[in-house]
Amino acid sequence: MKSIGNVIRDNYYIDKEKLKTNYEETLESNQIFKKITTKLKLPKEYLMKYTSNLIDSSSELNNCKNCKNILDCKNYFKGHVYYPEVLNDNLVFDYVPCKYQKELELKNKYKENIYLFDLPKEIKEASMKNIDLDDPERFKIIKWLKNFLDTYVPHASNKGLYLTGNFGSGKTYLISAVLNELAKKDHRVAIIYYPEFLRSLKESFNTPDTYNEKFNLIKKIELLLIDDIGAETMTEWSRDEVLGNILQYRMQEGLTTFFTSNLKVKDLEEHFSVSSKGIEKVKAKRIVERIKQLTIEMTMISENKRKWGKKNMKDDNLVKDFIDEKGEEYTVSITPSDDRDINLGNRTYKLQTPYDDKYKKIKKKGIFTSDIGIKSSGFAPIFTLALILSLSAVVIAFLLWRL
Repeated sequence: MKSIGNVIRDNYYIDKEKLKTNYEETLESNQIFKKITTKLKLPKEYLMKYTSNLIDSSSELNNCKNCKNILDCKNYFKGHVYYPEVLNDNLVFDYVPCKYQKELELKNKYKENIYLFDLPKEIKEASMKNIDLDDPERFKIIKWLKNFLDTYVPHASNKGLYLTGNFGSGKTYLISAVLNELAKKDHRVAIIYYPEFLRSLKESFNTPDTYNEKFNLIKKIELLLIDDIGAETMTEWSRDEVLGNILQYRMQEGLTTFFTSNLKVKDLEEHFSVSSKGIEKVKAKRIVERIKQLTIEMTMISENKRKWGKKNMKDDNLVKDFIDEKGEEYTVSITPSDDRDINLGNRTYKLQTPYDDKYKKIKKKGIFTSDIGIKSSGFAPIFTLALILSLSAVVIAFLLWRL
């Protein structure tokens, strides 16, 4: 009877022979496998132990031979190949990016230069080549931005743009497209939705390090876009401690700053003047003067580029809130220049011009009533008509009874 040691030794030799046979057969039948092992320049006895890994590598490299783009990648880790490398006389395997993955990384590397706060990720994709040129109302602004892009010099007190205009006209996209082009030239950029940035900053009060990190990043970044200024809830803190300090620093350091707003600069002054202490015109004027020092004001009135009828749609201009028969709330944007149909549940709402910005919020569940600039169709008119007829019948019956 064989000892345990002898059994283990015999099995080892059997497994080793199988491994050797498998290695040699693969070497003969698989040209990619052969090229890999030849290139590694390691002893056959050593490489045999990694036969399975080397087969996986050759299989993935074979996939790469016929691959035309990263979307066609059939490898385990898309855009990468399982590849062997000799490190300190040892064989190690790692996932190495292919040429298509490298091209993609290089193409998107500029995004590392962009700090985006509470804005759609599509803003990072905004590009000058995708700007809509069909609307002549935009030409003057596009020409200004193109000139800025061509002549920009860092820390040279280049004036930015204060771009005002109607909701959904593409103000943020236009400026972001220019800033993205500069990010591709290795300039650092921040694009922030201002009302949400303030809220986030306020939440950081109890963590000074986080607060200072957020605040200083925006204050000191080379290129800054403050989106939707004037839509925030005005407080002395946000005006004097946050915005005032940011603008003062950027003026002193010659850092370019952009703004988008639905308010003209003169209206922004009124927005900043109202505080819990009353009307503070001097402090408001100080903020507005800094904005004027940093920017050139331009206005863009254009077609609303955003989608209509979308559930829970954010709007920084006029907003209609509806509650359907199931109790679901819808927020629908309204501009003074469009005639559109909005489908909510089983009802259609026809938007009509002109609109009045003094509207009432519909609060009554299950009943959609007409409102300023809105005409409803479907259940509401039928319900209203039935109600009127019922009341009329009651009145007539009462009068006949009296007679």
